[in-house]
Amino acid sequence: MNKKDTVAASEARSMDDLKDNPLFNPKPIKRNKIVEGIVLSINDNEILVDLGTKAEGVILGKELRAEKDFLSQLKKGDSILASVAQVENDHGQVVLSLRRAGIERRWRKLEQAFEEKTPVKVKVIDFNRGGLLVDGGIRGFIPISQLSQNIFPSTGSKEEVEDSLEKLKGKEIEAYVLEANRKANKLILSARPLDQISFSHDQKAEVLSKVKSDDVIPGTVTRIVPFGILVDIGGIDGLVHISEVSWDRLKKPEDLYSVGEKVKVLVLEKNEDEGKILLSLKRLQDDPWTKLEGKYSEGQEVEGEVTKLTTFGAFVRVGEGIDGLVHSSRLLDLNLELKVGDKGLFKITTLNVALKRMGLEPIVDKS
Repeated sequence: MNKKDTVAASEARSMDDLKDNPLFNPKPIKRNKIVEGIVLSINDNEILVDLGTKAEGVILGKELRAEKDFLSQLKKGDSILASVAQVENDHGQVVLSLRRAGIERRWRKLEQAFEEKTPVKVKVIDFNRGGLLVDGGIRGFIPISQLSQNIFPSTGSKEEVEDSLEKLKGKEIEAYVLEANRKANKLILSARPLDQISFSHDQKAEVLSKVKSDDVIPGTVTRIVPFGILVDIGGIDGLVHISEVSWDRLKKPEDLYSVGEKVKVLVLEKNEDEGKILLSLKRLQDDPWTKLEGKYSEGQEVEGEVTKLTTFGAFVRVGEGIDGLVHSSRLLDLNLELKVGDKGLFKITTLNVALKRMGLEPIVDKS
Protein backbone atom coordinates (compact mmCIF):
# COMPACT_ATOMS: atom_id res chain seq x y z
CA MET A 1 0.00 0.00 0.00
CA ASN A 2 1.46 3.39 -1.01
CA LYS A 3 1.52 6.50 1.17
CA LYS A 4 -1.57 7.94 -0.53
CA ASP A 5 -3.59 4.77 0.14
CA THR A 6 -2.40 4.67 3.77
CA VAL A 7 -3.54 8.26 4.35
CA ALA A 8 -6.92 7.52 2.72
CA ALA A 9 -7.41 4.42 4.88
CA SER A 10 -6.50 6.38 8.01
CA GLU A 11 -8.98 9.13 7.12
CA ALA A 12 -11.70 6.52 6.52
CA ARG A 13 -11.09 4.99 9.96
CA SER A 14 -11.20 8.46 11.52
CA MET A 15 -14.52 9.17 9.82
CA ASP A 16 -15.92 5.85 11.13
CA ASP A 17 -14.78 6.76 14.65
CA LEU A 18 -16.47 10.15 14.34
CA LYS A 19 -19.70 8.56 13.18
CA ASP A 20 -19.77 6.52 16.40
CA ASN A 21 -19.23 9.66 18.44
CA PRO A 22 -22.56 11.18 19.62
CA LEU A 23 -21.10 14.67 19.22
CA PHE A 24 -20.58 14.01 15.51
CA ASN A 25 -23.81 12.13 14.96
CA PRO A 26 -26.11 13.11 17.86
CA LYS A 27 -29.49 11.46 18.38
CA PRO A 28 -32.37 13.88 17.91
CA ILE A 29 -33.63 15.55 21.09
CA LYS A 30 -37.42 15.38 21.45
CA ARG A 31 -39.73 16.64 24.16
CA ASN A 32 -40.53 14.02 26.87
CA LYS A 33 -37.72 11.76 25.65
CA ILE A 34 -35.61 10.10 28.36
CA VAL A 35 -31.96 11.04 27.90
CA GLU A 36 -28.76 10.13 29.71
CA GLY A 37 -25.89 12.52 30.30
CA ILE A 38 -22.87 13.33 32.43
CA VAL A 39 -23.01 15.99 35.17
CA LEU A 40 -20.72 18.93 34.23
CA SER A 41 -21.36 21.18 37.23
CA ILE A 42 -23.65 21.59 40.24
CA ASN A 43 -24.64 24.75 42.10
CA ASP A 44 -27.63 26.03 44.07
CA ASN A 45 -29.38 27.36 40.98
CA GLU A 46 -28.73 24.83 38.24
CA ILE A 47 -27.09 21.60 37.16
CA LEU A 48 -25.42 21.44 33.77
CA VAL A 49 -25.42 18.13 31.92
CA ASP A 50 -23.40 16.94 28.91
CA LEU A 51 -25.88 15.18 26.63
CA GLY A 52 -23.37 14.39 23.87
CA THR A 53 -25.01 16.98 21.64
CA LYS A 54 -24.11 20.49 20.57
CA ALA A 55 -26.42 21.86 23.28
CA GLU A 56 -25.91 21.15 26.95
CA GLY A 57 -28.75 20.19 29.28
CA VAL A 58 -29.79 22.20 32.30
CA ILE A 59 -31.84 21.33 35.40
CA LEU A 60 -33.41 24.35 37.09
CA GLY A 61 -35.67 25.71 39.85
CA LYS A 62 -38.43 23.44 41.13
CA GLU A 63 -36.63 20.35 39.87
CA LEU A 64 -33.74 21.01 42.26
CA ARG A 65 -36.07 21.38 45.24
CA ALA A 66 -38.34 18.45 44.35
CA GLU A 67 -35.46 15.99 43.97
CA LYS A 68 -33.43 17.19 46.96
CA ASP A 69 -32.70 13.68 48.33
CA PHE A 70 -31.56 12.35 44.97
CA LEU A 71 -29.44 15.42 44.19
CA SER A 72 -27.75 15.37 47.60
CA GLN A 73 -25.82 12.28 46.47
CA LEU A 74 -25.07 13.56 42.97
CA LYS A 75 -21.60 14.82 42.03
CA LYS A 76 -19.70 16.07 39.00
CA GLY A 77 -18.95 13.26 36.54
CA ASP A 78 -21.95 11.13 37.57
CA SER A 79 -24.28 9.70 34.94
CA ILE A 80 -27.84 11.01 35.19
CA LEU A 81 -31.19 10.21 33.59
CA ALA A 82 -33.62 13.00 32.81
CA SER A 83 -36.63 13.77 30.64
CA VAL A 84 -36.58 16.54 28.02
CA ALA A 85 -38.98 19.25 29.22
CA GLN A 86 -38.00 21.83 26.58
CA VAL A 87 -35.89 21.21 23.48
CA GLU A 88 -34.30 24.68 23.61
CA ASN A 89 -34.58 27.66 25.96
CA ASP A 90 -33.50 31.29 25.39
CA HIS A 91 -29.91 30.33 26.13
CA GLY A 92 -29.87 27.46 23.63
CA GLN A 93 -29.94 24.83 26.39
CA VAL A 94 -32.03 21.67 26.63
CA VAL A 95 -34.24 22.04 29.73
CA LEU A 96 -34.41 18.76 31.66
CA SER A 97 -36.79 17.31 34.22
CA LEU A 98 -35.72 14.81 36.88
CA ARG A 99 -39.22 14.12 38.16
CA ARG A 100 -40.47 12.85 34.80
CA ALA A 101 -37.49 10.49 34.51
CA GLY A 102 -37.90 9.26 38.08
CA ILE A 103 -39.81 6.10 37.16
CA GLU A 104 -37.21 5.18 34.54
CA ARG A 105 -34.41 5.74 37.05
CA ARG A 106 -36.14 3.55 39.63
CA TRP A 107 -36.79 0.71 37.19
CA ARG A 108 -33.15 0.78 36.07
CA LYS A 109 -31.98 0.67 39.68
CA LEU A 110 -34.20 -2.35 40.37
CA GLU A 111 -33.07 -4.11 37.18
CA GLN A 112 -29.45 -3.50 38.17
CA ALA A 113 -30.13 -4.90 41.65
CA PHE A 114 -31.61 -8.01 40.02
CA GLU A 115 -28.60 -8.49 37.74
CA GLU A 116 -26.09 -7.93 40.54
CA LYS A 117 -28.12 -9.80 43.20
CA THR A 118 -27.80 -6.88 45.59
CA PRO A 119 -30.50 -5.97 48.15
CA VAL A 120 -32.73 -2.92 47.93
CA LYS A 121 -34.57 -1.19 50.74
CA VAL A 122 -38.35 -1.25 50.57
CA LYS A 123 -41.05 0.07 52.88
CA VAL A 124 -43.99 -2.14 53.87
CA ILE A 125 -47.18 -0.27 53.04
CA ASP A 126 -49.81 -3.01 53.49
CA PHE A 127 -50.40 -6.76 53.48
CA ASN A 128 -52.87 -9.39 52.32
CA ARG A 129 -53.20 -13.13 52.89
CA GLY A 130 -50.57 -13.74 50.21
CA GLY A 131 -47.80 -11.45 51.42
CA LEU A 132 -46.54 -7.87 51.78
CA LEU A 133 -47.23 -4.87 49.57
CA VAL A 134 -44.07 -2.74 49.53
CA ASP A 135 -42.71 0.45 48.00
CA GLY A 136 -39.18 0.53 46.64
CA GLY A 137 -39.73 3.56 44.44
CA ILE A 138 -41.96 1.21 42.44
CA ARG A 139 -44.83 -0.65 44.15
CA GLY A 140 -43.92 -4.31 44.61
CA PHE A 141 -44.98 -7.53 46.33
CA ILE A 142 -43.19 -9.99 48.63
CA PRO A 143 -45.02 -13.35 48.78
CA ILE A 144 -45.28 -14.98 52.21
CA SER A 145 -43.10 -17.80 50.88
CA GLN A 146 -40.33 -15.23 50.37
CA LEU A 147 -40.33 -13.89 53.95
CA SER A 148 -37.52 -14.99 56.26
CA GLN A 149 -38.18 -16.59 59.65
CA ASN A 150 -36.85 -13.44 61.33
CA ILE A 151 -39.52 -11.32 59.63
CA PHE A 152 -42.44 -13.69 59.65
CA PRO A 153 -43.14 -16.84 61.76
CA SER A 154 -43.62 -20.15 59.97
CA THR A 155 -46.68 -21.17 61.92
CA GLY A 156 -49.48 -19.72 63.98
CA SER A 157 -53.19 -19.09 63.91
CA LYS A 158 -54.75 -16.81 61.30
CA GLU A 159 -54.99 -14.06 63.91
CA GLU A 160 -51.34 -14.47 64.96
CA VAL A 161 -50.18 -14.36 61.34
CA GLU A 162 -52.21 -11.23 60.59
CA ASP A 163 -50.85 -9.62 63.74
CA SER A 164 -47.27 -10.38 62.64
CA LEU A 165 -47.92 -8.88 59.21
CA GLU A 166 -49.70 -5.85 60.69
CA LYS A 167 -46.63 -5.08 62.81
CA LEU A 168 -44.50 -4.86 59.66
CA LYS A 169 -46.53 -1.98 58.19
CA GLY A 170 -44.43 1.17 57.94
CA LYS A 171 -41.15 -0.69 58.50
CA GLU A 172 -38.23 -0.62 56.07
CA ILE A 173 -36.72 -3.98 55.19
CA GLU A 174 -34.06 -5.27 52.80
CA ALA A 175 -35.18 -7.44 49.90
CA TYR A 176 -33.81 -8.97 46.72
CA VAL A 177 -35.46 -8.46 43.33
CA LEU A 178 -36.84 -11.69 41.87
CA GLU A 179 -38.65 -10.11 38.91
CA ALA A 180 -38.68 -6.57 37.55
CA ASN A 181 -41.02 -6.41 34.56
CA ARG A 182 -41.65 -2.78 33.69
CA LYS A 183 -43.92 -3.62 30.74
CA ALA A 184 -46.28 -5.48 33.04
CA ASN A 185 -45.53 -3.04 35.90
CA LYS A 186 -44.68 -6.10 37.99
CA LEU A 187 -42.11 -6.14 40.80
CA ILE A 188 -41.65 -9.31 42.90
CA LEU A 189 -39.12 -9.42 45.72
CA SER A 190 -37.76 -11.80 48.33
CA ALA A 191 -36.85 -11.06 51.93
CA ARG A 192 -35.21 -14.43 52.46
CA PRO A 193 -31.44 -14.90 52.97
CA LEU A 194 -29.49 -14.73 49.70
CA ASP A 195 -28.48 -18.41 49.82
CA GLN A 196 -32.16 -19.44 49.99
CA ILE A 197 -33.25 -17.55 46.88
CA SER A 198 -33.50 -18.80 43.33
CA PHE A 199 -33.16 -15.89 40.89
CA SER A 200 -33.20 -17.90 37.68
CA HIS A 201 -36.47 -17.67 35.75
CA ASP A 202 -34.95 -20.19 33.32
CA GLN A 203 -34.45 -22.64 36.19
CA LYS A 204 -38.07 -22.22 37.31
CA ALA A 205 -39.32 -22.58 33.75
CA GLU A 206 -37.22 -25.72 33.35
CA VAL A 207 -38.65 -27.26 36.54
CA LEU A 208 -42.20 -26.46 35.44
CA SER A 209 -41.62 -27.82 31.95
CA LYS A 210 -40.46 -31.17 33.32
CA VAL A 211 -43.37 -31.87 35.67
CA LYS A 212 -46.92 -32.70 34.69
CA SER A 213 -50.18 -33.43 36.43
CA ASP A 214 -50.25 -36.67 38.47
CA ASP A 215 -46.45 -36.78 38.76
CA VAL A 216 -45.14 -37.80 42.18
CA ILE A 217 -42.00 -35.81 42.96
CA PRO A 218 -39.70 -35.24 45.97
CA GLY A 219 -39.58 -31.91 47.79
CA THR A 220 -38.61 -30.11 50.98
CA VAL A 221 -41.00 -28.21 53.26
CA THR A 222 -39.89 -24.54 53.29
CA ARG A 223 -42.79 -22.77 55.03
CA ILE A 224 -45.96 -23.62 56.93
CA VAL A 225 -48.57 -20.87 56.60
CA PRO A 226 -52.26 -20.55 57.55
CA PHE A 227 -53.42 -21.57 54.09
CA GLY A 228 -51.13 -24.57 53.66
CA ILE A 229 -47.55 -25.77 53.16
CA LEU A 230 -44.92 -24.49 50.74
CA VAL A 231 -42.65 -27.16 49.27
CA ASP A 232 -39.43 -26.60 47.32
CA ILE A 233 -39.43 -28.98 44.36
CA GLY A 234 -36.07 -27.93 42.94
CA GLY A 235 -35.80 -24.15 42.71
CA ILE A 236 -39.49 -23.32 42.84
CA ASP A 237 -41.95 -23.42 45.75
CA GLY A 238 -45.20 -25.26 45.14
CA LEU A 239 -48.27 -24.85 47.33
CA VAL A 240 -50.00 -27.64 49.18
CA HIS A 241 -53.29 -25.96 50.06
CA ILE A 242 -54.56 -26.71 53.55
CA SER A 243 -57.35 -28.80 52.01
CA GLU A 244 -54.69 -31.02 50.38
CA VAL A 245 -52.50 -31.58 53.46
CA SER A 246 -54.40 -34.39 55.20
CA TRP A 247 -57.66 -36.30 55.05
CA ASP A 248 -58.01 -35.54 58.74
CA ARG A 249 -59.43 -32.01 58.85
CA LEU A 250 -58.80 -31.75 62.58
CA LYS A 251 -55.05 -31.92 62.32
CA LYS A 252 -53.08 -28.73 61.68
CA PRO A 253 -50.28 -28.69 59.06
CA GLU A 254 -47.69 -27.79 61.74
CA ASP A 255 -48.72 -30.87 63.75
CA LEU A 256 -48.01 -33.12 60.79
CA TYR A 257 -44.97 -31.57 59.08
CA SER A 258 -41.97 -29.38 59.95
CA VAL A 259 -39.78 -26.97 57.99
CA GLY A 260 -36.89 -28.81 56.33
CA GLU A 261 -38.73 -32.13 56.22
CA LYS A 262 -38.33 -34.22 53.04
CA VAL A 263 -41.67 -35.20 51.50
CA LYS A 264 -43.20 -36.64 48.36
CA VAL A 265 -45.97 -34.64 46.69
CA LEU A 266 -48.47 -35.19 43.92
CA VAL A 267 -48.66 -32.55 41.17
CA LEU A 268 -52.26 -31.37 40.81
CA GLU A 269 -51.93 -28.36 38.52
CA LYS A 270 -49.31 -25.98 37.12
CA ASN A 271 -49.35 -22.56 35.50
CA GLU A 272 -46.15 -21.96 33.55
CA ASP A 273 -47.10 -18.37 32.68
CA GLU A 274 -47.40 -17.41 36.34
CA GLY A 275 -44.72 -19.82 37.57
CA LYS A 276 -47.14 -21.50 40.02
CA ILE A 277 -47.71 -25.13 40.88
CA LEU A 278 -50.34 -26.77 43.11
CA LEU A 279 -49.44 -29.94 45.00
CA SER A 280 -51.08 -32.51 47.27
CA LEU A 281 -49.81 -34.53 50.21
CA LYS A 282 -53.05 -36.22 51.26
CA ARG A 283 -53.67 -37.89 47.90
CA LEU A 284 -50.57 -39.99 48.47
CA GLN A 285 -52.08 -41.17 51.78
CA ASP A 286 -54.81 -43.75 52.34
CA ASP A 287 -58.25 -42.19 52.05
CA PRO A 288 -60.23 -43.38 55.11
CA TRP A 289 -63.50 -42.97 53.19
CA THR A 290 -62.51 -45.80 50.82
CA LYS A 291 -62.53 -48.21 53.75
CA LEU A 292 -66.13 -47.54 54.82
CA GLU A 293 -67.79 -50.27 52.75
CA GLY A 294 -69.47 -52.73 55.11
CA LYS A 295 -68.46 -50.70 58.17
CA TYR A 296 -71.15 -48.00 58.18
CA SER A 297 -74.65 -47.81 56.73
CA GLU A 298 -77.68 -45.52 56.93
CA GLY A 299 -79.74 -46.08 60.07
CA GLN A 300 -76.76 -47.41 62.01
CA GLU A 301 -76.05 -46.13 65.51
CA VAL A 302 -72.45 -45.05 66.17
CA GLU A 303 -70.50 -43.45 68.98
CA GLY A 304 -69.07 -40.01 68.25
CA GLU A 305 -67.43 -36.93 69.67
CA VAL A 306 -68.20 -33.33 68.72
CA THR A 307 -65.03 -31.85 67.20
CA LYS A 308 -66.13 -28.60 65.59
CA LEU A 309 -69.06 -26.16 65.67
CA THR A 310 -70.12 -24.04 62.70
CA THR A 311 -73.07 -21.86 61.79
CA PHE A 312 -74.59 -24.73 59.81
CA GLY A 313 -74.08 -27.46 62.37
CA ALA A 314 -71.75 -29.63 64.44
CA PHE A 315 -69.07 -31.96 63.11
CA VAL A 316 -68.83 -35.27 64.92
CA ARG A 317 -65.85 -37.66 64.72
CA VAL A 318 -67.11 -41.24 64.37
CA GLY A 319 -63.92 -42.88 63.15
CA GLU A 320 -60.31 -42.12 62.20
CA GLY A 321 -60.53 -39.30 59.65
CA ILE A 322 -64.34 -39.63 59.37
CA ASP A 323 -66.51 -36.70 60.42
CA GLY A 324 -70.29 -36.58 60.13
CA LEU A 325 -72.45 -33.46 60.28
CA VAL A 326 -75.40 -32.81 62.58
CA HIS A 327 -77.22 -30.01 60.79
CA SER A 328 -78.15 -26.91 62.85
CA SER A 329 -81.82 -27.20 61.80
CA ARG A 330 -81.99 -30.68 63.41
CA LEU A 331 -80.43 -29.34 66.61
CA LEU A 332 -83.16 -26.66 66.69
CA ASP A 333 -85.86 -29.29 66.17
CA LEU A 334 -84.50 -31.28 69.10
CA ASN A 335 -83.90 -28.12 71.15
CA LEU A 336 -80.40 -29.45 71.70
CA GLU A 337 -77.12 -27.60 72.17
CA LEU A 338 -73.82 -29.39 71.56
CA LYS A 339 -70.34 -28.38 72.68
CA VAL A 340 -66.91 -29.40 71.42
CA GLY A 341 -65.88 -32.51 73.35
CA ASP A 342 -69.43 -33.80 73.90
CA LYS A 343 -69.66 -37.57 73.39
CA GLY A 344 -72.71 -39.70 72.70
CA LEU A 345 -74.67 -41.91 70.36
CA PHE A 346 -75.64 -40.73 66.87
CA LYS A 347 -77.68 -42.25 64.07
CA ILE A 348 -76.38 -42.14 60.50
CA THR A 349 -79.16 -40.49 58.48
CA THR A 350 -77.33 -40.15 55.15
CA LEU A 351 -74.10 -41.62 53.77
CA ASN A 352 -72.43 -40.73 50.46
CA VAL A 353 -68.95 -42.23 50.26
CA ALA A 354 -68.28 -40.74 46.81
CA LEU A 355 -68.90 -37.21 48.09
CA LYS A 356 -67.37 -38.02 51.51
CA ARG A 357 -70.46 -36.89 53.36
CA MET A 358 -72.20 -38.38 56.37
CA GLY A 359 -75.33 -36.94 57.98
CA LEU A 360 -75.94 -37.61 61.66
CA GLU A 361 -78.69 -37.17 64.24
CA PRO A 362 -78.15 -37.25 68.00
CA ILE A 363 -79.94 -40.06 69.79
CA VAL A 364 -81.64 -38.34 72.68
CA ASP A 365 -82.42 -40.35 75.77
CA LYS A 366 -86.08 -39.55 76.49
CA SER A 367 -86.41 -41.70 79.56
